[in-house]
Amino acid sequence: MRTQTEEIRGRIVEAAYESFWRQGFRRSSVDSIAERAGLTKRTVYAYFRSKDDLLAVVMQRYEELAAERLEHIGKRLPADRVGLVDSLFVQLSGWASTTPRWSGSGFTRLVERSRIAPRRRRNHGSPSGWQARALRTRTSARERSCC
Repeated sequence: MRTQTEEIRGRIVEAAYESFWRQGFRRSSVDSIAERAGLTKRTVYAYFRSKDDLLAVVMQRYEELAAERLEHIGKRLPADRVGLVDSLFVQLSGWASTTPRWSGSGFTRLVERSRIAPRRRRNHGSPSGWQARALRTRTSARERSCC
């Protein structure tokens, strides 16, 4: 019985997260969360006293997941500064390109669409303006760190 209770609670938390992420906290209703979870509104209220309590649990859960993700990413990062910057841009570009519905922040969209990302630079024409300056800056930083 305990496993089923945890499974139902997890479904509610997942549904609430998705609803809050897509519609925002104010626009999300307990009805829509229950529908996403495939449960009744009454069941949601049996597990959580209010939408505010549900938000607190959602935030706590996703704080834990974010910490795990950051730890995983940190283990894969190179130790040198230039490698770190290159790795960051490659990972951001890869993540943004595999998440098509995510519009992202302006900075992340810039990384995805620019020719700065090392993997994408090879297939495009020569950069102009700010892109060329960014490439020169990155190149000169790489030269300073290697010698």
